[in-house]
Amino acid sequence: MYRDLLLLNIRLLCQYRKDEVIKYAKKKYYPLQDCLEICKKYHADFAAAYLLQRSGAYADSIHAYIGLLESAADKFFAGDKDRITASLDEYRTTYAQALKVCLKNAVVAGKDRELWFLLLDHLYELWKRLCRIHPETVGEKNAETAAMMAGGRVRHGQRTLLAAGPVGAVVKSVYECIQTLSSTLMQYVSFDDLILHIISRHGELEMENFKAMLGAMVASYLYQQKIFDLARLILSKSLKDQLHLLVALTHKGVSVDTCVCTKCGQRVNLGEGEEFMTFPCGHIYHPLCLRAAPKVCEFCFFHNPSNRSIAQT
Repeated sequence: MYRDLLLLNIRLLCQYRKDEVIKYAKKKYYPLQDCLEICKKYHADFAAAYLLQRSGAYADSIHAYIGLLESAADKFFAGDKDRITASLDEYRTTYAQALKVCLKNAVVAGKDRELWFLLLDHLYELWKRLCRIHPETVGEKNAETAAMMAGGRVRHGQRTLLAAGPVGAVVKSVYECIQTLSSTLMQYVSFDDLILHIISRHGELEMENFKAMLGAMVASYLYQQKIFDLARLILSKSLKDQLHLLVALTHKGVSVDTCVCTKCGQRVNLGEGEEFMTFPCGHIYHPLCLRAAPKVCEFCFFHNPSNRSIAQT
């Protein structure tokens, strides 16, 4: 009975208040698959895309979200300023969810690049459409458009044109989506695969207006490579220092496999800069674990008087 009431609630929301369906679809006590079927039946598409995401059907979910993105994008070119503003909010919300799907799929499927490419292709086509319909804002002559768009301005030669109004807001938002995707994509898709996809999928298309996105991706890739190289250098130096430390300890008679304090039995963290004292006999101590006269190995003092080792720090 309770389950039937939950499904009835979803059905009524789908029929009369579609914008509120998602609020209830997120509640885990609602039957997921039944709610999904109802949402599909009544074309509550955003909720259906979310439920597909929750069910782990990431490919179906991203296709649903891209359908919603394309529907919202169609309204950008309707000419009604109020409608453009409303559809822009819808687009941003949907895009954020689509990006989450790609990220979750990346966690589950690892280097699965197909969903990333679907989102990339959508943005490419939308940017190309903007360039064709609003060439004065993002056309080929404005080669620096994308680079300036984050600030809402378009540099053209020595002049600076304000990308004002709804169209300017759309262009700015789409470019911000491109920036977000480019900074995230390179973490999960190899640079070679990305370039191969762009050439094979969009090689016959005009690439001039997509230059900024490619530039951002290349910059991100090179930056990550630089960070990786620096990290490798730091780790290499750290490893070298650790090896020198372990060799020195071995010469002092300390077993690197059993670096524990002879007194308290706790591990001595050699690689973390922790202070310790060693003795020729091979025993090692925390400084605080030794008594007032730390120059003598306490273990040997009490258990092996003939071998009263002098401390080596």
